[in-house]
Amino acid sequence: MKIVLATDLSEEALHAARWTFEFAHKLRDQKMPVEISILHVTAEPFFDMSQKAVFEDPDNQARMKNTIRHWLKPIADAEKDPITHEDFAYEIIFDNGKPAKKIFHWASTSNADWLVMGMSGHGTFARLMVGSTTHRLAQKPPCKMVIVHKDHDHFGVSPKFLVAIDLLDSTHAALEAAAEQARIFNAQLHIVHVVNALRAVSLPNGLLAYEGGVSEMVQIEENANKDLITTLENNASLLQGIDYTAEILSGYPTRAIIEYAKHNHYDAICLGSVSRSMLDEFILGSVAGGIVRNMPTTILLSPPPVKPTHR
Repeated sequence: MKIVLATDLSEEALHAARWTFEFAHKLRDQKMPVEISILHVTAEPFFDMSQKAVFEDPDNQARMKNTIRHWLKPIADAEKDPITHEDFAYEIIFDNGKPAKKIFHWASTSNADWLVMGMSGHGTFARLMVGSTTHRLAQKPPCKMVIVHKDHDHFGVSPKFLVAIDLLDSTHAALEAAAEQARIFNAQLHIVHVVNALRAVSLPNGLLAYEGGVSEMVQIEENANKDLITTLENNASLLQGIDYTAEILSGYPTRAIIEYAKHNHYDAICLGSVSRSMLDEFILGSVAGGIVRNMPTTILLSPPPVKPTHR
């Protein structure tokens, strides 16, 4: 299992590091190989009088590595094997340029299984207007991605995961990633699909009304429940051995998932990402994008499936 931990040496990134090493510990307990790469991207390099990039200077790189090891030491020490007292081996990678672009490149070219990052330190308004490195990568992750919430960087003995699925999506990448994590962390899995049954419409007199009534809403939920049962039956082998439940929720998807996760104290939300351009994301938004901007807990994102090329 290849894990890339992208860090800016912030407090948020330190929480992501804690999650990463706990994840690696769980993998090792299950006799699964694990490789950790810690990636730090700096701004575009500046030059000294000899026109040599400061970033490329060996002494400077040695200082940067020592800085990262010192930053990581409390986490790495806490995650040492209790019997052998050995810590996890990891490589440190430096690059310079635009962080989102460079992180995407490294995760893609190294064939990483998971990219781990901390939640953005910016406020909601800043994330909406400008976007953060984390949010940009969440729009189109290079691989499965974890955005670690500062209050949910440690899952404990029997965590609770919430996975939201789209019944129209035949791939169910989010369900596959959630099942993988549930096995690794021995987690309880709750599978939900949100029905946005009532839609606001404008009337000629300027007032708002809602399409459909109670009977239509009940029918939509009943049909969705049948589709959910079929989906679970089709994925029986994937879910075998996992403690899971399933439910249909109703409401606006982003708000419904966030409020449900808060009310039921979930340790993580598993989602499929939606690939959009920055302009589309700003104008239209998406369920995944909205949840990332207002994340109540740690988020596990699955990238959209790669479409086969036809020649």
